[in-house]
Amino acid sequence: MYQVNLCPTDANYTPIREIPAWVKMAVVVSEDGSFYDHNGFDIYELKQSLKKDWETGQFARGGSTITQQLAKNLYLTKEKSIFRKIREAIIASQIEDILTKEEILEKYFNVVEFGPNIFGIKAAAQYYFKKKVSQLSIAEGAWLAILLPNPQINLQLNRQNFRSR
Repeated sequence: MYQVNLCPTDANYTPIREIPAWVKMAVVVSEDGSFYDHNGFDIYELKQSLKKDWETGQFARGGSTITQQLAKNLYLTKEKSIFRKIREAIIASQIEDILTKEEILEKYFNVVEFGPNIFGIKAAAQYYFKKKVSQLSIAEGAWLAILLPNPQINLQLNRQNFRSR
């Protein structure tokens, strides 16, 4: 879906060992609190999403795990439909069978969108803080994690609040 390169030798690729632990923790807590405990799906979150979607009559809540988001970002479109969710589930299951949790997280950090045309943790660290990923502070890592649920909207809300402090 996006123009990203997941080759570890690419200049824009960031190995997981270069991402500070607090950045990884902030993102996992923000995006998928049970990431290390499930096999690609969080049944509780899926049930909550289905309930909310049924009540509102629209796709109001995602409920996707990091693995599902990786599947979507690599292979699918942003289309909100049950058919995309089914394809996402199949691909997420295959990803969980092939990659370790750390490999999934590494790939995710390199494709996730942190703002308009800002893909990957390296681009985000440079764009927002003019830093290398390994130099991100706890507050900066938390701020980047806050962007993730909806980077297009959250960027506008959070950029001024963070920089004004």
